[in-house]
Amino acid sequence: EVGSGSKHVELMAVDGEQIIPISLAQPKLGWYEIEIALNEGDRKLLSHNASFALLPPDTRQAGYDSPYGTWWFHHHYGTKDPRIVGPMILKAGFRHAANGVFCRTEAELAPWKFTAPSISWGRLMRAGPTDEQLVAYIREMIARYPHNKTLMIFHENMPGAPLGTRTAPELFGLPVKEYPGADERWRQARRVGRIVREKFPDLSIVIGNSGAASELLAEGMRRGFPKEYADYIGIETVGRTGLPEKLWEGGLPALWLLRETARTFEYDWPVTSCFETNYRQNRLLGEQRQAEWYVRDVMVSHAYRIPYISTALLHDVGNDYHGSFWGSTGLCRRYPLLYPKRSYVAMATATRVLDRVTLKREMPTGSNSVYALEFSRADGKTVYAVWTSRGTSKLALSFERGTKVEIVDLYGRARTTSTFLRRLHLTVGTAVQYLVTPGIIEGIRCGKRTYPEDQPPSEFCVVNAMDKIGDWRLSMDEDPLLEQVTYPHLPFRTAGNYLLREVRDREKGRCLEVELLPRKDLPTPLLSEYAVIRIKEPITLAGQPTTLGVWVKGNSGWGQVYWEIEDAAGVRRISCGTTVHDADVFDYDGRVSINFDGWAFLHFPITDQSPIPDLSTGSVANLWESSDREKPVTYPIKLTGLAFSLPQQALHLTEMIPIKQVLRFRDVGAYE
Repeated sequence: EVGSGSKHVELMAVDGEQIIPISLAQPKLGWYEIEIALNEGDRKLLSHNASFALLPPDTRQAGYDSPYGTWWFHHHYGTKDPRIVGPMILKAGFRHAANGVFCRTEAELAPWKFTAPSISWGRLMRAGPTDEQLVAYIREMIARYPHNKTLMIFHENMPGAPLGTRTAPELFGLPVKEYPGADERWRQARRVGRIVREKFPDLSIVIGNSGAASELLAEGMRRGFPKEYADYIGIETVGRTGLPEKLWEGGLPALWLLRETARTFEYDWPVTSCFETNYRQNRLLGEQRQAEWYVRDVMVSHAYRIPYISTALLHDVGNDYHGSFWGSTGLCRRYPLLYPKRSYVAMATATRVLDRVTLKREMPTGSNSVYALEFSRADGKTVYAVWTSRGTSKLALSFERGTKVEIVDLYGRARTTSTFLRRLHLTVGTAVQYLVTPGIIEGIRCGKRTYPEDQPPSEFCVVNAMDKIGDWRLSMDEDPLLEQVTYPHLPFRTAGNYLLREVRDREKGRCLEVELLPRKDLPTPLLSEYAVIRIKEPITLAGQPTTLGVWVKGNSGWGQVYWEIEDAAGVRRISCGTTVHDADVFDYDGRVSINFDGWAFLHFPITDQSPIPDLSTGSVANLWESSDREKPVTYPIKLTGLAFSLPQQALHLTEMIPIKQVLRFRDVGAYE
């Protein structure tokens, strides 16, 4: 919070218009909210929520080669007027804007310094069937947008049903089953690639651009598509409520799936974003988390060194499309209000601080869920972006003595300090912070982790302390509710080889510990291995609990924890998501992912009466695989065990790293 205040005006009889001035001058930068309410006594007649942003002077010097872009949605009750949209794009630091840009030329948009991000596949395909018509259209687009140097091959061209896969089966070691129409798709792609290389050699070709469909790429690579006919693989991720650093098919980390598919076929294409990428709803995430996650998406993009970073809609739409997954994902509210959201200020800060930067390296922090990127900036300074995937972490940063460091928060508020003792101590969290300095960080040491949002409520009732190994037994048998190794999508799970033991923990005392034994025959790093520890005497939970919980000591190994229950009808359920989906739908936001070190409380909904919001696809029923999917949960229910699925390797932003998988458990229970 940077400020607060209120103004009360007594209105007696108002005839006509009365203007009440409200000063927007505030002592600090950032995002501000205004609520205007009209009351009659204690009764509120109407209210209006507004907001504004205070941004620092624009120091950006990047031109059209800046990577940052957004989606200017003039459809759905937006506006085509660049005099309205242009200043918003300029102040946010975007140099590219899709969709609405095609109503104007680059020359008309010059006052606001932005242009088109690429020549789109859809418009290219509508240009005409002959080579001459394609050439004429490309020439026209280059004339309209001379600073656009990119052309797309494909956009939303991956078929869905009947096979329902999006990831290349080669990544999972599974048989190839191709979609219909592949030969025709790739004849057209080869034709366009040839034309562009012959007539427009300065254009970069981005291929794919259909979700994170590496299966589409694999089709062409199996057919020997010429490597010289493309420069980048494009992603068109939905984002939704997926944790920014979590590997799944719908988020930016799926860049790994696209890149690895190319590597499998010995193609050296790097990855980038297409112009339609990454949408997050604040009505599901809340405005603060939307802002944090959009900026962390930018960090993931920089980690992959992608040349075009697309973020969000510029503003929400004004019609019923607002109710879709995409229509309310803007950085500002709908036209004509266009009030900035927190995410607008956060993105404006990111594009300003990271103006004209080059990624030097990802710095080790000592944790697989605490991140630090080091950038060199064109003004000679070094910028560090630091954040966590979950909770907070104390960091000790080593500098040369006397180095001045400017610390900039998510919303652009800055403070300067000096490292007189060569050490800077900083608490980092899920909101990215930036350190701007003429020096360099010599090392980072990760300290104490805390998880204020992962604590049990007062009504949580422990039903087993998990401090006696004699109460439990380890099952490593193949489980039909957990096994999934036949379809090329995540989760990809099989039974693993584990040890179970009772140990004494310095914080929690006696507890249970499981360890996944390493294997040499790992068929794919995408494979996770599961097991179940079952209570020898299942525990009937009192009342009608809606939520389960347990304390877990994690290792940032990106495994997952599941609960096993049996209801009054004898239906067995495991909270691991249903196999009817082609993605890891049950844990979009990473609620039960091990993206933390030390002890954190994990909890999970049993029914939609739970206070835990379900941010994944579908209803709470889709979060539980069951022995009878048609039957609803009937009370009373028994807690029968805890399951877990852990990978031998885990993704750390851009690369898989080996993980020693050891977890500890304490105090399992439930609450209503």
